[in-house]
Order: sequence, then structure tokens, then C-alpha cells
Amino acid sequence: MLQFIWIVTFVLAFVAQAAPVKVRVNHVSVGNEPIEPDYARWTIFGGTSASFTNSGVAFKPSVPSSELKGSRYKVITPKMQSFLGERVVGEGISTDAITGIAITLILTDLSAGTHSLLTYHNAWDNLSKVANIKITINDVTGVSEAASSYVTFSVTSGQTVTIVYTPLATSGVTDLRAFVNAREIDGSNVADTVKYPIPGHGDEHYESDGAVK
Repeated sequence: MLQFIWIVTFVLAFVAQAAPVKVRVNHVSVGNEPIEPDYARWTIFGGTSASFTNSGVAFKPSVPSSELKGSRYKVITPKMQSFLGERVVGEGISTDAITGIAITLILTDLSAGTHSLLTYHNAWDNLSKVANIKITINDVTGVSEAASSYVTFSVTSGQTVTIVYTPLATSGVTDLRAFVNAREIDGSNVADTVKYPIPGHGDEHYESDGAVK
């Protein structure tokens, strides 16, 4: 049975941007799937680096060797309507090699102040277990071993932010890849949000006595 493995990394802080910047990442091999509400779609074509700008913030992932590769969890991502953000967490990029190569993300043009970065790390292959990930933000390090981690970082005017996702040697794990899905700057801590909201996101109707108003 294909196992859907969740390792969610959250880097949360007080909001400094005007509004959350949400970017959904997919690889060119996945193709053009339906748009996810609230998320800009960024298709990565491979190679050792890529770049994308959304809402004035520039994103640039890179690897020192290997190649940026990606895929999707095919059971859930092809749906025309994504009710719970399946495509946000069900597809993304990693490395071609499985030997523990780090993925570096450079952020530029953030406004001065304290920011947050939410990154989903979800495997799409048939893996029974995935590697823990060390996350370094401008030389400050934390490790994602559980469902989420909480780190804050501040930015001065014009400062470049360097985030490194490094897979760690983990007991029972032979596939040492870092999986990177969607990213969100200055959003809410998903660990504190409602998991199955009614009405759903963007639905302004409500039911009264069985009738939709």
C-alpha cells in the first residue's frame, strides 16, 4: 500500500509583509494541473537552480550537485477540486540523488522586520520512512523530526535570507532526500488552524434547517 508520508516544517513569526505570500511548487514532469486558490504556481524545469518572484519576493532554490527533480502523489493531486490543499502538499521538488544532498533556498526583497516561512516536506514515493531534515536559516539551525518546528527570523532592509534543508542520516532510512512542497511567507501556523472547516475555504454559504442560505 502506498504510504503518504507527512513531515511538515513550519518557520513562523510575526507578519511583516502586507499579506501572506503563497507559492505552490511543481516540477515540469507533473504538467499543468488546476490552479490552487490563493497560491501562485511555480513550475521548475530541473537543473541545479531555479528562480521565481511572487508579490515582490524572489525565491531561488539550488543544489550543489545532482539536479532538482520533482513529482506528485498521484492518488490525490489529479482531482479537479482540491478541498484540503492536496496539491499544495502532494507535489514538489527534491533531488535526483538520494545521498543526502541539501537544498538551499535564497529569499530576497523581503521587507525589513520579523517574518515567517512555512514549508511543507511531503514525500510522494512509496517510502516507509523519510529522513529528518536540518533547517538552517542564516546560520541558525533547527531539526524537523515531528509534525512541525517553530523558528523565527528577522530581516534588515535589503538583507538576503539563506535557508538550507539538509537531510540527516536517520535510522532505517536509505533514501536521503529533502522533499520540498509549497511555501508560505508570513502566514498562520497551520498547526493552530481548523483542520476540516465548515463551510469550506472560500464558501460563504451556511446551512440553516437543512437549507443552504
